[in-house]
Amino acid sequence: MKASGGGLRVGSGGWVRAAAAMAVTLALAACGGSVNKPTGPLAACGSGTKAATAPAPAASGSWPYPNGDIANTRVAAGSTFSAANISGLAQAWTFKLTGTAAEGVRPYGSLAANPIVQNGVVYLQDLDSNVYALALATGKLEWECRLNMPERSGPGPNGVAVADGVVYGASPTTAFALNGATGRAIWADSTLLSAGQGTFGIQPQVANGRVYLASQYGSGPGGGVLLALKASSGAVLWKFNTVVGPEPGMQTLGVGSGGAWETPLLSATAR
Repeated sequence: MKASGGGLRVGSGGWVRAAAAMAVTLALAACGGSVNKPTGPLAACGSGTKAATAPAPAASGSWPYPNGDIANTRVAAGSTFSAANISGLAQAWTFKLTGTAAEGVRPYGSLAANPIVQNGVVYLQDLDSNVYALALATGKLEWECRLNMPERSGPGPNGVAVADGVVYGASPTTAFALNGATGRAIWADSTLLSAGQGTFGIQPQVANGRVYLASQYGSGPGGGVLLALKASSGAVLWKFNTVVGPEPGMQTLGVGSGGAWETPLLSATAR
């Protein structure tokens, strides 16, 4: 398992193989069942005081997927927003970023991710890879995980996914899982990408006990990687390279290829 980026072009047949990898059940064995223990900044994550509790059922107004729902409509189920009342909305609270995150990643700013709302908590990630949990009603900081690792492959769209009380995300080089109640790291892996395979920079997706994510700006061969990880431990279930070899166009532009540039969409039977 190893780390590095992505672009827009792929080798011959890359898009077909990428689609097949995400839509068809793959009977590949997991690479071990041990949990990847967090190190570095992730080992210190979790400054909140909330006690860990069993995840409550998602409220009707929750927004459980990075793009709203599995159909990618970005609709918040149970929302009361409409064209009739949108003009009457007013600011309820603000939350200000501090430290290097407040300066942002030039020229993109500080935030590019869709926040995730579940059970009265707002989970979000800034462009320096820091993760925050805020009280939906007040904006109060419940916990934070400070990584201070700027996005390397453009303005995201990074961010986190939340499932079964766990927050899943990535810095440019590391995929990780955090306890949704305390922010403490459950597992982390900084060896998922090899040299030339780019860096992480998109919001992951979680379904059926698996975490799906991809790298950006991989230069090939073997760049622009799609991955499926075991949600409970971070073990690699499968990896798929969208670039089979160096492309002249990519070499000329110096941007490489991307396994994906948006959060993966999955069917209910995706494996």
